[in-house]
Parts: sequence; structure tokens; C-alpha cells
Amino acid sequence: KNEMFEDKETHSEKITKIECSCNSNLMITQDKSGNVVYWKGINPIKVETRSVPLTKIIFFNFIYENKNNLKKKIKLCILADKLGILTYFEEKRMETLELVNVQGSIKEIFYSESINIISVITSAYNFIQFKLSTEEDIVEFKRFKLSLTNSSENLLSVIIDQTYLLLNTKDKYLKFWSIENSDNFTINVHSFIITKKNNLNMLVF
Repeated sequence: KNEMFEDKETHSEKITKIECSCNSNLMITQDKSGNVVYWKGINPIKVETRSVPLTKIIFFNFIYENKNNLKKKIKLCILADKLGILTYFEEKRMETLELVNVQGSIKEIFYSESINIISVITSAYNFIQFKLSTEEDIVEFKRFKLSLTNSSENLLSVIIDQTYLLLNTKDKYLKFWSIENSDNFTINVHSFIITKKNNLNMLVF
């Protein structure tokens, strides 16, 4: 049973980020002072301080085969920040370790379970993919520049079936990317909608 922390040991300032896992009952919060709290249900289980704000947090099950060819599952959480640093938190070991630094604020991060690939989009529109493995350090798998207009502050994104990435920067164009093979194409949304005065401001799948 986890013991409850005093309020002063969790958050004493305004909470600026909160993300929750739907399959592990794990929640992560960060406040204005940089305190990051890991929660199991309503119980804080780990507190740490970060010097820069988190931008994205994702939760997923990392499935791999052990030496006996048996499939194993690890519950992982990846945290990204404005400096471009990716860290992971493994709930079972209660450890937070740095994975890689991509040099630039991370705007989006996705995990594709079928190919064990983490995909990252930075504020400079660099699209970077990393291969996860239990036998070696994280390895950069692919890197290219996304051809997007407008500021990355306007970036809207949706991942579809862990395979396709749909992007928009609040303009009239939808960009589709295949995460597995990098094929892409563009759709002008004004060509099939009645009202052509306004650009997109939301993507949902």
C-alpha cells in the first residue's frame, strides 16, 4: 500500500500539466515550479523536480521476446520536454532515466507497437524515429524534415491505428504520413468542404 504524501511534498504551485494512463492507473502531473509527481490512483508514488516544462507524456505497453522466445510486457511512460530530452519511467522499478536528446522542443510523440518505434516531432518540424530494444540503447532509425507551413505552435496532430500520422498547422492542408514507410500525401480541405473562409482548428480521430 502506498503512503499518502503531504501536500507540500507534491504540488505547492499551480499545476501546468496532467496526463493519465487508461490501462495502468498511472497519472503524472507537473506544476509551475517544476515538481513532477507520479501517481498510482490517488496516491503519489514518486516526486522529482525538473528545470524545464514537460511538453508531452505518453503511456504504452512495450512488448518483447525474452531469451526463451516468450513474449513479455513492460508498462512504460515516455516524457518529453522543451529542451528535447526524452526520459522514460518504468513503473515496476520506479526509475526515471534519460533516453535521448533530440535538440529542440518536442511538439508531438507517438509510439507504434507493431514495429516498436517511437516517433517525435520537434518545434523545427524534424521528424525523428527511434527503435526500442531490450538488448541495446535506443537507436535513431530515421530522420527527415516535415514540409509544413505556419508556426509549430499551431501544430495539430492525430495518430491513426498507430500507423498513420495526420498533421495540420491550422491552415487548409491535411498532411498524411505513413509512420512505417514515410509515404505521404496532401489534401486541400477547401476542395471538399462547403465553407472555404476558415481554416482548420481541430483534428479528432
